[in-house]
Amino acid sequence: MPPLPGDLSPEERAPVEAALATHLFHSFAARTHPLLVRQLLADLAPGQAVLDPFCGSGTVPLEVLLRGGRAVGCDVNELAVRLARFKATALPQAMQRALLAKAQAVGAASLERVHKRKRPRKTWDDPVHYAPHIYLELCGLREELEQVVASDAPLGEALLLILSSLIIKLSTQRAESRPGELAAGRHLGKGLPTRWFVRKAEEVCRLHAALLHRLPSPPPPAPLLAVADARVALSTDPRERQATLGLWPGSLDRVITSPPYLGTYDYAAHHARRYAWLGIDP
Repeated sequence: MPPLPGDLSPEERAPVEAALATHLFHSFAARTHPLLVRQLLADLAPGQAVLDPFCGSGTVPLEVLLRGGRAVGCDVNELAVRLARFKATALPQAMQRALLAKAQAVGAASLERVHKRKRPRKTWDDPVHYAPHIYLELCGLREELEQVVASDAPLGEALLLILSSLIIKLSTQRAESRPGELAAGRHLGKGLPTRWFVRKAEEVCRLHAALLHRLPSPPPPAPLLAVADARVALSTDPRERQATLGLWPGSLDRVITSPPYLGTYDYAAHHARRYAWLGIDP
C-alpha cells in the first residue's frame, strides 16, 4: 500500500482527489489505509451491509458507500463519528455552493475583525497552546461560526469540522499524536488562520464533488453511525444492540475494522486541542 499523500503538487492533486475524495479531509492518527479497505470490499455486492465497530474517522464507511453497500459503524469518540458522517455523506452540489459561500462570508468577517483588532466576547480552549495573536483570531473566527451553527446546523457542523482540521497546525503542538511536544520554529502571521480556513473549505467542496462523482447509481443510503461502545453495539442482548445501531441477527454481511492500538495511542489526547472548539466534553 502506498502511503497516504502529504503535500501534493498541483499536478498530483487532481488525480489523487479524484481517487480518494473525502478520505483526504482531516488528519486522524493511525487510520486504516483506504486502498486496503477497497481491496477487502472488491467483491461486495450492492446493498450488502458492512459494520465497522471501531469506525474512527470513517475510512470503512466511506469505502462501503463507494461500493454501493450499506455502511454501519460506531466509535466511542464523538469527534470520530462526526467526522465519519461528514466524510461519508456526499454533499449535493447546492450544499457545496452554500458551504463555500458561507465559509467565504465567515472568512471576510474574521479578517475584518483582525484588521479592526476586535476582541472576541468569548474564548475557547486554553490560550497557553497558541501564539497570542493566533488565539485571538481563532476565537473571533469561532465566534463568527457560532452564528452559523445557530442559524443553519448542517452548514455550521461542516464549518466546525473544517476548523477542527486546522487546529493542530495553528497551535504550538507538534502533531496530534504528540500532544506533549512543542513545534519548533512555527511562525504564523495574522490573518493566516482565516485564509487557511477559506482554502480548506474550497478543498472540502472539491473533495465532496469527487465523492459525488464516484458514487454508484442509484446512490446507496447514508451510513448509519453512532457514538457507542462496540461491546454494547455488538452485545448478545438484543435490547442493548438495537438501542444503539438497530442491528439484529443476520443483518450484516461483513465486518471490517482496525481495532484501537491499545497501549500505543491515547486517542483522547490526540484531539485534546479540538474538543473545546467543537463543544465536545472530553
